[in-house]
Amino acid sequence: MKRKYYLSMLAFTAFACSQSAFSLPQFRDATLSAGISGPGVVPGKSAPGMFAGIAWIDFNNDGYPDLYFVNNNGKNKLFRNNRDGSFTLANQGGSSELINRPSSSVIVGDVNNDGWDDLFVTNNLDISNVTHPNSLLINDTKGGFIDVTSASGLINEVRPSSVAAFADVDNDGDLDLLVSQWSGAEGWVTGSGGANIKNDFYLNSFSQSGQLLFTRVDNGIELFGGTVFGSMFSDYDNDGDMDLVLTHDFNSVRQMPSFFNNDGTGFFSPDINAPVLNIFGMGVSSGDYDRDGDFDYYTSTIFGFENTRNEFVRNNSGISFDLVSDELGTTGGENIPLANGVVYWGSAFLDADNDGDLDLYAVNDNRLSVVDPVLSATKNRFYLNNGSRFDEISSTAKVDVLPGAGLAIADYNNDGKVDMAIHGQLGDAVLLENTTTSAANTTHWLQVRLRGVESNKRGIGAKIRVISTHSQGATAQLQEVQAGSSHASANSFQVHFGFPEGSAIVQLMVEWPSGVIDAIQNVALDQIIGVKEGKGVMPRPLIRSLTTTGSSAGAYIGIVGSHLCDLQCGSADASEATVFIGEMPVRPSVILDDYILFIVPEGAKTGNVRVSVGGTGISSENNILTVALPAN
Repeated sequence: MKRKYYLSMLAFTAFACSQSAFSLPQFRDATLSAGISGPGVVPGKSAPGMFAGIAWIDFNNDGYPDLYFVNNNGKNKLFRNNRDGSFTLANQGGSSELINRPSSSVIVGDVNNDGWDDLFVTNNLDISNVTHPNSLLINDTKGGFIDVTSASGLINEVRPSSVAAFADVDNDGDLDLLVSQWSGAEGWVTGSGGANIKNDFYLNSFSQSGQLLFTRVDNGIELFGGTVFGSMFSDYDNDGDMDLVLTHDFNSVRQMPSFFNNDGTGFFSPDINAPVLNIFGMGVSSGDYDRDGDFDYYTSTIFGFENTRNEFVRNNSGISFDLVSDELGTTGGENIPLANGVVYWGSAFLDADNDGDLDLYAVNDNRLSVVDPVLSATKNRFYLNNGSRFDEISSTAKVDVLPGAGLAIADYNNDGKVDMAIHGQLGDAVLLENTTTSAANTTHWLQVRLRGVESNKRGIGAKIRVISTHSQGATAQLQEVQAGSSHASANSFQVHFGFPEGSAIVQLMVEWPSGVIDAIQNVALDQIIGVKEGKGVMPRPLIRSLTTTGSSAGAYIGIVGSHLCDLQCGSADASEATVFIGEMPVRPSVILDDYILFIVPEGAKTGNVRVSVGGTGISSENNILTVALPAN
């Protein structure tokens, strides 16, 4: 895709505010109070396994991210967000449990562009050393999922899979899929194994045929598999198509490349200008930490083993790269005795204190270490961006917790602060709620949800740039919507920006995978907005009144309001609008811009009526009415 250039009359500054102007990030362990519990999500209750994927998914389109855990020996868990800080196990008996599948990782994406997020789960070897096929779970729009793995063509390659990632690599409007493997470790140590283990890449033909069908193709990635622990699609050269970053285990033997350039057609080649990363590569994350308009990368490893360290890769516009972990203070060994034996896995960039720059969290779990499992367990590391380098403040921020393999971020309570969920190799979980407060609440935030039209519905692969002014000048922030990063995990699609005191947004610009650019001015701070491709900010739906024919199951309820549909007004397309009675999603029979008709379903109880439009979760929060229904 042709590279796009933008000219601004503002002078941008990579400002470094004194940290005294901000409160240091603070988190609290909300695991038990939030109700994240149950077999496989409690310390010691799951059979140990090297993989521990976790994903945030708004599976019911209510605007609050839900949480999915994989389990390598038992049932996968989906916890529904109750919108009050608590969660409820929501997939008992459902197909998304994947009972007795040795699940390793999970990613989220709307593969059939119906406005509802789907799940792809990789499965590895079970305790009998039997390989299980991976699982594609389509959202049924009614609170559950349907396993369509075989019907969609994804069962033709059965390998012990480790991680996966979605992206629209050929820019045709639907999500394609990369599946990687980690297998034959003993052979890799000796240099004799794994030659037949490849990356599997699948093109999605939904946009052309209207049928969900994945076809395996060779596109240059297939030869660089075998010991992949981390994969992420990211446009590292800013040319408008999705490139690829991989991390490889046992890379001292293999010397596999880490960066792969997309030629614009979906064919990938190793980038000869990029470094080969990590002898024992585990995970990867990205963020524009220095706000220079391109994405930088952080890859994890076994710290201190054969002189290894986590690598911080500073990107110079995709032309060259610098390894700057020592310079920035993010090697992974800060304030940790080497005798502890640190095995880092997932990581994430996030603006934890809403000061306008990205901080970094890296998690580790060495309890199953093949290096020396008897070493003391090491706690996770939090790095605060101070403008010129990072300060390790894990204990101060109260995030030096165990475990740490899978890591995913989201603002699960929609309070304008990014929270974190962690999944350990023993099946344990930690939910960290961000409780940071600034002096007199002087910092600000903005969160953006995307609604693709020509591009895929979630805008995966889109870049969001925000230009803002403040007392020290102007800054430009950059984020990318991704589906699969960290280690075996997936972050929320709700993109977060923080702003220091006195900030005002000059322009928000969304660069969509299709090439469409939405440039939006006069965006207020401290809110969540939806942006529709080619149309700008989506108006919030408004409920003015209800009309009813009764108050029991089977009754017709009419909603009178405005902005109640998105694209196909007059249809009953589930992607257009969802009505909620309490936490129960209901598909309307008629959807117009100013009127919705729906039937009260069996099992409904007294609850607040809300409308969510366009699959973004932007709903009528401030216009809630109650329908009196008999308790069931």
